[in-house]
Amino acid sequence: MTIIESKHVYQLLAFFFIALLLLWSQQVNHDNIQPSRSAPRPAAKQYGTGVTTHSEIHSEIRFLAIGDWGSGNGELHEQKLVAQSLTTFADTFAPHSVLSMGDNIYSFGVSSTKDPQFADKFENVYTSKSLQIPWLMTLGNHDCNGNIDAEVEYTKQSNKWYMPARYYSKDYKIGKGLDEETVIRVLVLDACALTCALTTNYRCEGMNMSGISKDYVTKQLQWVEEMLSKPAKWKIVVGHFPIFSFLGNGPTSQMIEFVLPLLLKYSVDLYLNGHDHNLQHVKLAAPQTQRLNFFVCGGGGYKLHGILKPAAEGSLNSPAVSLFNKTSFGFASLVVNQQGINMNFWDTQGTKLYEYSIRD
Repeated sequence: MTIIESKHVYQLLAFFFIALLLLWSQQVNHDNIQPSRSAPRPAAKQYGTGVTTHSEIHSEIRFLAIGDWGSGNGELHEQKLVAQSLTTFADTFAPHSVLSMGDNIYSFGVSSTKDPQFADKFENVYTSKSLQIPWLMTLGNHDCNGNIDAEVEYTKQSNKWYMPARYYSKDYKIGKGLDEETVIRVLVLDACALTCALTTNYRCEGMNMSGISKDYVTKQLQWVEEMLSKPAKWKIVVGHFPIFSFLGNGPTSQMIEFVLPLLLKYSVDLYLNGHDHNLQHVKLAAPQTQRLNFFVCGGGGYKLHGILKPAAEGSLNSPAVSLFNKTSFGFASLVVNQQGINMNFWDTQGTKLYEYSIRD
């Protein structure tokens, strides 16, 4: 082998050795560098029933609120007009949940979980992708004319109908980060029992109160107090019957007696109801009660209610003032974040009828 040839061999060996060193160095660095990881999230706080998970934390929660809608294709077609407007709005608004104020199925509720009215008056009406979200269902007096348990059990058969019990709660989490996490608590009441289990009045005609005792009412009120006493940034209570109302059926004495004191005691922000087929915003006149707002969202499609009915106990409205009332079909939208709640009423033409904001 010549000197020149030997030199070439040595150069090749040196090049090969350097390449091995470089590969070994990269592997060492790879083994010592760990991928960055965020701090582990603490376990989700447990509040009441229907607790959300961390995957459901948002900077804001958007609700739609609608009541007294379940008329279907029979007596009236207005339900579909409202549904079309609701769909158009929801396609842009992208709600997280719908709050239903009750009277989900007119006029005598359902007979069983297989009742075709579930399809005719709900599933086949609200079909858009934007409305395939949890609908938090409330029992109305017409629902309580039928098989109440069937409406509860139907939760297991529907992708959007949500009524895990006759009364229940669900929490939503808002916040830019875990350290700023806050809770929106929604309580859904069995107002049929609160209004009609212990007394008889014109609202209770035909209502199925079998098996509903004073003990059931007492336990529900104890549960309401327990849920409202737990920490939450915003507290929203939903019931079918109004506490105060300046149109239609008017105020409800039993709700004033049983529920109003708890709403005031625990600084509830919103009480939402249906039963009166119109749109209203009511507040108490006393300055110290200004946190609490009452919204009637009963314009979902059934016959509208105008002036107070002759049977209404209008004098019970004396502590309250009406800030807005309109005999109109429509629905409400709510945007809830850490700073406040923005509430709007909308009609079937997509026109904004009213806007109100609550600030922390």
